[in-house]
Amino acid sequence: MSRSSLPLRCWAEIDLDALRHNVMYARRLVGPEVKILCSVKADAYGHGLPQIAGILMQSGVDLFGVANIPEALTIRTIGKGWSVLLLSAVLPTEIKSAVTNRFSPSLSSFDEARSFNDEALRQGITLPVHVVVDTGMRRLGFWHETASEDIPQLTEFKNLELRGLYTHFASADIDPAFTRIQRQRFLKVRKTLLSQGLDFPLVHCANSAGLLRGSDNHFNLVRPGLMIYGASPMSRFRKELRPALCLKARITFIKDVAKGQSISYGRMFTAKSKMRVATVAIGYGDGYPRQASDRACVLVGGVLCRQLGRVTMDQIMVDVSKLPAVKTGDEVTLIGKQGNLEITADHLAKWSDTISYEIFTGITKRVPRIYRGTTAS
Repeated sequence: MSRSSLPLRCWAEIDLDALRHNVMYARRLVGPEVKILCSVKADAYGHGLPQIAGILMQSGVDLFGVANIPEALTIRTIGKGWSVLLLSAVLPTEIKSAVTNRFSPSLSSFDEARSFNDEALRQGITLPVHVVVDTGMRRLGFWHETASEDIPQLTEFKNLELRGLYTHFASADIDPAFTRIQRQRFLKVRKTLLSQGLDFPLVHCANSAGLLRGSDNHFNLVRPGLMIYGASPMSRFRKELRPALCLKARITFIKDVAKGQSISYGRMFTAKSKMRVATVAIGYGDGYPRQASDRACVLVGGVLCRQLGRVTMDQIMVDVSKLPAVKTGDEVTLIGKQGNLEITADHLAKWSDTISYEIFTGITKRVPRIYRGTTAS
């Protein structure tokens, strides 16, 4: 029996129509004149980059943001010539590949710019680049206090086209005051550069949270990530978005547990009374977070059921005492809806003391992705 013909024990379902809906919502917020760069880092936030990129481009995304060269190359296998911005710094040994493939790097220093210019000169091309202004993230970029002095020096590199100028908000979801400070710092740098005759065709600073906070952050390009996949960094916008990913597994074993008996590694949970317990085919080897141990809930038969004891590599245990008819093979929802109830990635993140980004990107390659919707092939 081939792997493809085997029944699924654990899987993720991706709603492609939900992705389209979320892109359309972003478009309504920013209007027709603002370009949309969709962040598809980390395998499109765990949703599957090869499958997702094409859907996003069909839905009106203008360009893609990735973390590294392999991700950029994956996009180019799907759409020749699609615009790709490298959002992370490039290793010296990767510069040749970036230039050969016309990927736009994010520049944070004069030395980086010189290295890209030298390679572009060798290849006889002009490479579009985006320049980063560090307004407080302290990850990449020209520090804002000296950026207006440093960035004009890049004009000496004739094989670089200064296509974009951007910054990155450190806490747009939770700290509007610091976000305003960052925006003001960015505006000051841009104004000074403009006074020196240096304009950039693309100006951007808004991630999902920045985009949702309002048009003051939109400029002429936005960089949504999380919201495109249906999760919102700010709770008041969640009703406008449609979650694209559901995580499911099946019950593999059911047993009775007596009062006083412990469950799983470390004996974290001990039954206070007789219980009916199901073993479910998912664990931290699939990306279900160990930090959620004995804190999370799942949905079985439309009923919220508590997860018991330590999450193990391949299995979890669940209290199904309220479900006398439950049987081996029944479907369990870890993220998603069953009946009138829903467990979101944010719920699982809260139980795990983390963020939904980590929940999505933590789902491992062992978990098959099943694509649903009118756009699925």
